[in-house]
Amino acid sequence: MPFRFTQEDALTAWSNFHHTIHQRPIAHYLTPDGLSDTASLATPAPRRQAAALDDILTFCLRALPPKRLVTVGGTWSMSDVLDPLEVVLDPRAFHQVATVEPSMLTPAYRASAAPRGGVPVLVQGGTKMRDLNEVLGKAGLALQTSGANDGHRLAGCIATGTHGSALGIGAVHDTVLAVVLVTAPGQAVLLQPSQASFTPALAAWVQASTGLAVKDDPDDVRFAAAQVALGALGFVHSVVVEAVPLYELVGTVVPLAQTDPRLWAVAGRLDTSGLDARPTPYHVGVLVNPYATPSRPTGAFVTLLWKQAPTRPFAGPSAASAMVATDTSKLLSALVPVAGTLLPPPVMELILSSIIDGQYATSAVGPLFPGQAFGPTTLAPGNGRSTEVVFDLAHGVRGLTAIVEALRAQARQGRYLLGILGVRFGPKSKALLGMARAPMNMYVEVPSLGTVHTSAIQQACWQALRDAGIPFTCHWGQEHALTAAGVTAAYGADAARWVAARRALLPTAAQQQVFGSPMLTRLGLD
Repeated sequence: MPFRFTQEDALTAWSNFHHTIHQRPIAHYLTPDGLSDTASLATPAPRRQAAALDDILTFCLRALPPKRLVTVGGTWSMSDVLDPLEVVLDPRAFHQVATVEPSMLTPAYRASAAPRGGVPVLVQGGTKMRDLNEVLGKAGLALQTSGANDGHRLAGCIATGTHGSALGIGAVHDTVLAVVLVTAPGQAVLLQPSQASFTPALAAWVQASTGLAVKDDPDDVRFAAAQVALGALGFVHSVVVEAVPLYELVGTVVPLAQTDPRLWAVAGRLDTSGLDARPTPYHVGVLVNPYATPSRPTGAFVTLLWKQAPTRPFAGPSAASAMVATDTSKLLSALVPVAGTLLPPPVMELILSSIIDGQYATSAVGPLFPGQAFGPTTLAPGNGRSTEVVFDLAHGVRGLTAIVEALRAQARQGRYLLGILGVRFGPKSKALLGMARAPMNMYVEVPSLGTVHTSAIQQACWQALRDAGIPFTCHWGQEHALTAAGVTAAYGADAARWVAARRALLPTAAQQQVFGSPMLTRLGLD
């Protein structure tokens, strides 16, 4: 069928950024038209987007059986949350940005937001984080937190619970005030908590701007489900995030040996006093080289960043180039497993440690605007692999030690991680399926160039945590160890509430199939 205001392509070989999904044929790759290539702080979503969505959803819902619709973001997800079948929607045209009129704010929200200078901004789900940072920065605003890089689209960033960068904030989805979901042709719902931030005027404004019939739905459970929706509650048309006045980040990177007690004071209780006398930082991150000898002075790099008022006019990030080109990374991926069987572990570990030392600088940081601190990725496409585990900071020392020891045990068998552990911290998530379940959490990302050993290395890390008796969750968008039983154990009643919210938002079997996925079925979330 013809799709209004939409380019339709039949692709013979589609791959995601990291090629964990590789060369898939896509019968219907659908790209709704845009009015421009850049985001704007003033223009509401054009009505023709509603017409395009109507046709796409009608096509999927009326098919026998209904066709699954996958909306792609930055295509960074490595798990099968992104696994496409026949129909893919590319949301790049959904990139409009608009501040919410003050008259639409409830008195309760005004009072709560005033101390932090909160400014609600409605952002369409296809907006890239780097574009959003640029638009907000030019308006004197900023996101409160962000992921490690800015290549996500907003809807994809929150859909998989991507980690944040601020100790007191959590992840991007924890700064969301409302979500607009399109669940059927011409039908949308504006979800927000029962203690609403917005009057029904916001839903009416979205309806008038888009031509969609928008229901205002202040409900705590459905909103918390939509904060991390896994792409399974409907098409994320728009998200209202709370921005704050523009700020800079300034700090330092401190190298430490892995025997230094100051490293474990950070890993165990977020005690940074041994590294810097200033109060608790806004952001703390740790990079850990699993192959450093205990006394190597660069066994870990601790980044401490504090928030301050701007000292200069806003500027966006510089362009980044890949740290290792795609062809080179694939060559390394092939050579390292061979070298690991030929060279003694101390030699391999010295080589890898020398490479890591050359990539990570020790210096003062900033001042940087948030979009500069967490800017473009330096990864080349096509060869990345990663898993990220999250557990209670109370288990921080044991958990991080277990992972490092697992990686060293794998190295003794000639299996090497071609990467460095990234450790971050954040409070309990407000989302039903948010990864951060404890009052304060440690995130450990285990990234690598892909090799024949990567899967075994990931399995060893997960098993090490199990053997240590440490409960953990995994990043929904990365390679993970999740099972239906594991989801039930980790999320408990919240998983059941999420499923109930999904069925309330998508009441027909056809809707549930259109917005379903193999991962949902496998994990008992359908």
